[in-house]
Amino acid sequence: MNPNNTSVLPLEVRASSIHRLCTNKPRFDYNEFSMLERDFIETLEKKGLIFEPEELEEYCITNGIKTKALAYKNQLQNRMLFEEDPLPEGAKTYIQEVWLQLNCGFYKVTLNSEEPKLLKGHAVENDAISLVGQYYNIEITKNIERVIKGVLTGECDVLYVSDTIRKIRDAKCPEDWASFRKKNGIETAYYWQLIAYCYLYDATEAYLDYILMQTPQEIFNLMVRNFNTEDIHKLTISNNNIAMLSPEQRIKTYELEGIQANIEFLITRLAKAEEYYNSLTYELCMNLN
Repeated sequence: MNPNNTSVLPLEVRASSIHRLCTNKPRFDYNEFSMLERDFIETLEKKGLIFEPEELEEYCITNGIKTKALAYKNQLQNRMLFEEDPLPEGAKTYIQEVWLQLNCGFYKVTLNSEEPKLLKGHAVENDAISLVGQYYNIEITKNIERVIKGVLTGECDVLYVSDTIRKIRDAKCPEDWASFRKKNGIETAYYWQLIAYCYLYDATEAYLDYILMQTPQEIFNLMVRNFNTEDIHKLTISNNNIAMLSPEQRIKTYELEGIQANIEFLITRLAKAEEYYNSLTYELCMNLN
């Protein structure tokens, strides 16, 4: 335990948690800003005025131009926020938690009913990957290589080369048919996890596969241990019927978009996270100041 901030361990961010660092990504459209600025300047010229940046506050209270002046001022502030991209409070909270974990051995563990679901994911992962390979006619196997780049580390599910393109696939196995049915698109946490994998493994394409798999019997027994006999019977039928479905009825695939631009954003956030991490102390992390 190191509450005195001596020999602080270096920051380590896992790809599976990177979404906590990439919250509140600022957005700004330079083309839209240029059009707004040009329109504002033309409005000033029609009033016989020359645009002077230092007079912006005065424009904002001048009748006939204040509406456009305020809109322009707001966009200037948005551009500054976009270009500076300060770490959001949520990202800072996450980095503090990492500091406390690495340097004090303080771990956050939530005890709930998710364990059987996680056990299922691990138990059926290889079979799920094989089913995806069969469906898309590609040779893929579970990746076992963990990669570290700077402060980021991760181990993707599948890495392969197709048509000279390095590709990533991540396999997610929903709990049951009902949760599989609700899956639509790439959830935020999964999106940033895939972005992190593309950066770590130098991949230019990535896919998220949701695969509906049977629950192994021993895990199924854990999941239904508090259910009545009738419900267990119904769930057993549902679980067994999954094996009768064709691959196209059991797989949903979504391709990742915006890879390169978001890798650049990720790299920037990692650098800011490391700088913030190195400024932390036990007192700051525990709100003792």
